[in-house]
Amino acid sequence: MSVAWATLRRSWLVTKRAYPWSYFIGTLLLGVFTIGLAYLGLRAVAGGGISAEFRGKAGTGDYLGYIAVGAGAYMFVVHGILWTGKAMIQEQREGTMGALLVAPARRLPYLLGFSAFAFTAVAVEVAVLFAWAASTRSDSRMPYARGST
Repeated sequence: MSVAWATLRRSWLVTKRAYPWSYFIGTLLLGVFTIGLAYLGLRAVAGGGISAEFRGKAGTGDYLGYIAVGAGAYMFVVHGILWTGKAMIQEQREGTMGALLVAPARRLPYLLGFSAFAFTAVAVEVAVLFAWAASTRSDSRMPYARGST
């Protein structure tokens, strides 16, 4: 487990030094734009109303909450899984993949360490995204669309 912890710590320090704020803000923008565009579509296209069809199929009338959960799940999949693969590509490009392969440490703890870093970073980003989405909601119940009951 010490290899996984060392990899997690190394990844955190490298990311913090190389991209102090741009890393966090850049990855958070994916969720912010997703929710922002959904809000714009709700107001501009749907007139701010939720149809009975959406309520029936989604099981909720909370459209932005529905979008926020989807954006959070998307961020976990894209960032959590792809960043782990990106770590392997980065090691190969930097020329350190050979050293990792011949090192006496096992490969799985390295992969687990970087996965822990990726999922920890994404968990923080999704928490911030959900907090932002919750703060933008002015009312917990959206008005019904015209003609719906």
